[in-house]
Amino acid sequence: MLADLQVTLLFYFWMIIQIVGESLPISSSGHVLLLQRYMHSMQDFWAFDYVLQGISAIIFFIYFFSTWWQLIIDKPMRISALWDYNLWVKKLVPVFLFGIIVDSITFLLWYVDIADVIRLPLFFGFMITAAALWSMQYTHEKRDVNIWSIQNGLILGFVQGCALLPGISRFGTTVATLQWLGYPRHIAFAISFLVQWPLIVAGSLVGIYSLQDSYILDLMYSASFFVTMFIAGSIAYTILYGMEKLIDKNQLWKISYYMIIPIVIALWI
Repeated sequence: MLADLQVTLLFYFWMIIQIVGESLPISSSGHVLLLQRYMHSMQDFWAFDYVLQGISAIIFFIYFFSTWWQLIIDKPMRISALWDYNLWVKKLVPVFLFGIIVDSITFLLWYVDIADVIRLPLFFGFMITAAALWSMQYTHEKRDVNIWSIQNGLILGFVQGCALLPGISRFGTTVATLQWLGYPRHIAFAISFLVQWPLIVAGSLVGIYSLQDSYILDLMYSASFFVTMFIAGSIAYTILYGMEKLIDKNQLWKISYYMIIPIVIALWI
């Protein structure tokens, strides 16, 4: 009975860490790994982790939809705007090509299991995240940057794929990379989550399918699950707003100081 209660509490704690952590440039998966090291009973629940990313996908869609619309469509938010032939030829084709390149490279690195090929220590991944965040204070915007260029897509795809390694924050490293490429800070923030979105939606569907006949589904169909999801989602949404403000002020790099904590814990556990 006590063991079941422990697993249930850990289940909800995992939810909060994963959902809230996805809105922070600190590697939510790396923090979950720290939790797994402490509580070995949750080592194999990868499918549940994928499902939680689907919850993050909903939060990101709600938060970024208007920004993504203006960035891609650049017209008033009406369905009729999508029937413009020139929009598809001149704007959406480059966007789709950019996204396909980024996510294809990321998928390839996931498929070959880059985390197994490169056995990166967790503390070192956290150090890479800290270095990427720290470097952001030295970036500069370019006026003539082509935000949907194939070259930038190749670079971003590789960086996003490398974030599959433990402790490396996808959010932190992709935003830092885009800013080093000269992207305006608010655009780098929006594109970072835009290119991730299709992958985590697909991953969540795989996770749901893999959890069939699992007792975890019983926990997910409970009222406490939805309450926890709503609370964690609300916190994550609020944090996204805070992160956007920090990025606009070029202050996101200060979160690199926080990374000292998980680095020390990873070395200790």
